[in-house]
Amino acid sequence: MSTHQVNCTELHRRLDEHRKERGLSWNRVGRETGLSPSTFNRLKNGGSPDAHAFLSLLVWLGAAEPLQSLIEATGPVTA
Repeated sequence: MSTHQVNCTELHRRLDEHRKERGLSWNRVGRETGLSPSTFNRLKNGGSPDAHAFLSLLVWLGAAEPLQSLIEATGPVTA
């Protein structure tokens, strides 16, 4: 078992706050992150994102700066 886990409720709350601040729909967030709507529904219901989705969400939130040397973009990043 891992020594750490993602607080999915808090992650969803922060995503929702950032989304609202930018006046975006969840569909638009999905387009910007390259993630499907089911990812956001899973988070809303307490489910965990996979590692790649988690990284994409951290980047979108602007919270991945300390990890930048470990992250490679696989497609266009829209901010």
